[in-house]
Amino acid sequence: MRSYRTPQWKKNRREQLTRHYPANTMPNEKEREQEEQDERLSWISGEQRRLQEEETSQLWKDKRQQQREQDERLSRISGEQRRLQEETSQLWKDKRQQQREQDERLSWISGEQRRLQEETSQLLKDKRQQQREQDERLARISGEQRRLQEETSQLLKDKRQQQREQDERLSRISGEQRRLQEKTSQLWKDKRQRQREQDERLSRISGEQRRPQEEVEMIDGKDTLDGKDTLEDKEDEEKVLKKKIDKYFQYNCDQCQYKTWDKSNLNIHVKSIHEGKKEPCEQCPYSASPKGNIKKHVNNKH
Repeated sequence: MRSYRTPQWKKNRREQLTRHYPANTMPNEKEREQEEQDERLSWISGEQRRLQEEETSQLWKDKRQQQREQDERLSRISGEQRRLQEETSQLWKDKRQQQREQDERLSWISGEQRRLQEETSQLLKDKRQQQREQDERLARISGEQRRLQEETSQLLKDKRQQQREQDERLSRISGEQRRLQEKTSQLWKDKRQRQREQDERLSRISGEQRRPQEEVEMIDGKDTLDGKDTLEDKEDEEKVLKKKIDKYFQYNCDQCQYKTWDKSNLNIHVKSIHEGKKEPCEQCPYSASPKGNIKKHVNNKH
């Protein structure tokens, strides 16, 4: 509430009093205060009425505005309700239609399920029958496999035995070949030596053709004697050669007639022929002994 005792109000009030009362009839202080109180009360009551009227009018305006808004909302709500009711009825129709379609589909699905169940049972029976047949075939195949494995193992054993025998024969043949090569080389040496001696004799005979026939016959007789001597010398040379060979091949195998001049060759022979140890090829399943045969195999095949 604003103050009503402003300076201007006080000035106006004094002027009113001076005009209203004569100079000799001025009211006393108590009366003035009473009048001021009355005025204040009248002013306050007027302000209260004004405020009440303003508040009442504003409240009625707000109430009418609220009523109009409520009416609008209710109208909108009623329109929404009608629309929702229509949509709800349409949804119920659609739902009933869907329900009928679902019932039809379910009835069709149940028929299909029964048919599929019958087909599944038949397929299971066929599968069990096929499984029994497969088990029987597998049992027969496993028996055949065991038999084939036994035959294969036996064949491998026979093959290894044959391989060992072949290796032994090859080792004996290689020893014989070496001995024959050495003997052949020695015979060629003897032949060349005899050829040189005959060439020397022929050269001497050609130089002495001017001598008499008796000397020629004597020379022929000497040649025949020389021929006998050469045969005896040849036998002696063979004996000496045999002794040299026996002395040269000083390492003998205890299990066969193999001889060699090197102890390492004897060890290789015992391991490969009598102990059956073979060197495998790094690039294929082939195996052989000694190691030199593996090198030949790699050079020839790989």
